[in-house]
Amino acid sequence: MPAQPKNLELARELASRMEAVFGSCACVLQFSKAGWLNSSQNELSECSLAAIAPALNMFDTRSEHPFVWRNSGKLVVAINTCLDALEPVVVGVVIPDQKETLVCSLISAHLEALQCREAEAAGTLQSEFFIDQVTQDFEELTWLRTANEYFDLCGSKHTIESIARKCFPDLASVIRAESILFVRSVEDCKSEEGQPDWTRVIATGIGNNVIESCPRFLADAIPHLACGPRVQNCKNNEAHLVNYPGIRNCVTLAVAKGQHVYGWILAVNRVPSSNASPLMKTEMNAPNPNQFGTIEVGLLSAAANIMSSHARNLELFKAQESLLTGVVRAIINAVDAKDPYTCGHSDRVAQYAKSIAERMGLSVEECECIYMAGLLHDVGKIGVPDSILGKPGPLTNEEYAIVKKHPEIGYAILKHLKQLDSVLPGVLHHHEAVNGKGYPSGLVGEAIPLHGRILAVADAYDAMTSDRPYRPGMPSEKAESILRAESGKTWDSDIVGVLLECLANDEIQPHSSDVPPKSELGEIDPNPNSLMRRIANSINSLVVE
Repeated sequence: MPAQPKNLELARELASRMEAVFGSCACVLQFSKAGWLNSSQNELSECSLAAIAPALNMFDTRSEHPFVWRNSGKLVVAINTCLDALEPVVVGVVIPDQKETLVCSLISAHLEALQCREAEAAGTLQSEFFIDQVTQDFEELTWLRTANEYFDLCGSKHTIESIARKCFPDLASVIRAESILFVRSVEDCKSEEGQPDWTRVIATGIGNNVIESCPRFLADAIPHLACGPRVQNCKNNEAHLVNYPGIRNCVTLAVAKGQHVYGWILAVNRVPSSNASPLMKTEMNAPNPNQFGTIEVGLLSAAANIMSSHARNLELFKAQESLLTGVVRAIINAVDAKDPYTCGHSDRVAQYAKSIAERMGLSVEECECIYMAGLLHDVGKIGVPDSILGKPGPLTNEEYAIVKKHPEIGYAILKHLKQLDSVLPGVLHHHEAVNGKGYPSGLVGEAIPLHGRILAVADAYDAMTSDRPYRPGMPSEKAESILRAESGKTWDSDIVGVLLECLANDEIQPHSSDVPPKSELGEIDPNPNSLMRRIANSINSLVVE
């Protein structure tokens, strides 16, 4: 087995120093199965080889001290430079016979100086390696701590792609990947392994030479990912993985939850540490610092788990949202089917209230909340007898007292649905008046929740312009005149002003009884019995005890 390059390099430098002192008389010999081999950079003369050969046969390679031999008027001094009895590398000096003390001291001193230099360089290299490792560990821990922030993105507004865009740049820096890709799976793919959709790719730091090989690389890797992440590193003497130009090494793993594959992550081409010195980059050879290992796989797996969990949560959220929307639609249809004269009223009030909220500059979330409250504001009328709702003439005081209970009935129906907590203030207080003469609580001014004040104006406008059993709908101009007259008394003056601005800017269209009502939640279902069954079944699955 040949000697290590470092050992041979040190021996040759010692021989070079001896030649500078004694002339061309030094040689480097290393042991192999075939015997002693000449590893000198300069050819030895036959007389030098003949002089040193007998000495090597008697040389104890385990000794740290120089071996001295005299032969034919020549002084031969040999020393093992690597202190390895199995693979010795010997420097020999052949000079005219003289006192050996000075020669042995000189060769030992030079060898000790070279070994001290090597030890110092090794110590420096080791220190740099440890510093780089500590830095790498710190970056990994920092990324894992900040990974909690990515869970903050796991709301319904964020997609799995937006999480990839957020976390990939930092992750690529931590694992020292040249690029990281996320490839979505084709939707509704029947294959359990999934099928890549290369029209939906999120990538950071990707080069053209890499992207051309990625489709074939991923296609070949997918069948192996059922058992977990796949790591492929090329050998030190290879420019890239066989058949995949541009890809030196890669970690491939599926982003999946259960049997559902949402996509795949590819971390391509590990790069050297930016903190490593040139010496460290060339000297550290075990393990190869430019290959992906278990640490990088662990961090990539953490990212994949975050993404797959979010994708699954989005599916559950959409299913829940669809169910809740169905419940709301069914309730609205039930109210409208109960009172044909108010059919479409809830939809219009919701649209008017949302337009007012948008012009007031409220957030998108609050505008949607007010819209939902508008759809549900009259749900309590389910508890009002049909004979009262459809009465063609004026109501008695007793009948009106029953009608005035519908906000509280609606509140009682909806309060058990946690997902609808935000609509409760509007449902309960949409008949309050700013002068305190409204119901059910008789609140005054800003004590009335904002949603209630907005809905009160929207509800009043649509009620005045819509047909009722006891009167036809009035023109928009007359309704606007009444709103102005009661502004600051019955209704919030600021909100009345915003409604009038919406009308002036055609953001709200006056109601026409000839136009069938439409809603963001779908068409009206005229069958109240089927609607009530849907309501009961849906609410039973959502009620929070």
